[in-house]
Amino acid sequence: LGDVRKIDQEALGKMVAQHGADKPWLVVGGSPCQDLSRRRGANAKGLAGKKSKLFFEFVRICNALMGLGVEVAFLLENVASMPDEEREVMTQCLGVDPIEIDSAVISACHRQRYYWTNLATVPLEPRSVDIDSLLDEGWRRVPTGKAFRCFVSSAVFQAKRGRGEVNGVRREADGAERVPNADEREAILGFPRGHTRLADADGEELFSEGLRMKLLGNSFSVQVVAHLLSAMADFAKGGPLRLVPLWQGARILTMNRVCQEDEERGAGDLEHASLTGDMFDD
Repeated sequence: LGDVRKIDQEALGKMVAQHGADKPWLVVGGSPCQDLSRRRGANAKGLAGKKSKLFFEFVRICNALMGLGVEVAFLLENVASMPDEEREVMTQCLGVDPIEIDSAVISACHRQRYYWTNLATVPLEPRSVDIDSLLDEGWRRVPTGKAFRCFVSSAVFQAKRGRGEVNGVRREADGAERVPNADEREAILGFPRGHTRLADADGEELFSEGLRMKLLGNSFSVQVVAHLLSAMADFAKGGPLRLVPLWQGARILTMNRVCQEDEERGAGDLEHASLTGDMFDD
């Protein structure tokens, strides 16, 4: 589909015409967190930042699909380290409270995140994980049994954060230590090994190890997402779709109306307003 900002009403209309609106659509997103993360400190621009403002495109697309008669189930993920005021804006837009989950509860890696969804969910039960079984043969977790810190996309930040602590794996044969490789990170996050590998016709690897690690740093915790989407899985098996009602006045329900009212008042660049969130200020 390409650039999310270019998926306009016409493109969505064509997709609905092709696939139909007789069954629910699932919209899943992990909007960029770079401008929201507290590790940016005073430099964080929040939802007005160039990357994180793409959150509003998720709201726009869900609203547009609803306007085309589609029953929409959605799931949106972002960092739990964002400021409270930014979380509140996102919550008011989506019309549901976020669920805060650290994936280490059911996986071998920490990933503290907020999840907004209108799918009915149940509490997440802790689950023990055999971390060593996810590593290459002959390697063991150091320290034993400790969940890995959150994998991030920035190699520089990952390196800085790892200084002075043992947060890797050790080879039993000779005691050599290293950080988890891309194959291991895939398994830890719940993906099949080799999920981010890409080779050409001659078998030449097109993605470097570093690029694969960056892709995984920007990914989801599959174990947590599978839990949150269990209601959709039940529906696919023939059960009823269990959606929670959205708050009255949530922007995900009213965005088109707000845009139209702004246009009638001559508010100016509506595309810019929708991206920066200016239209959401009460």
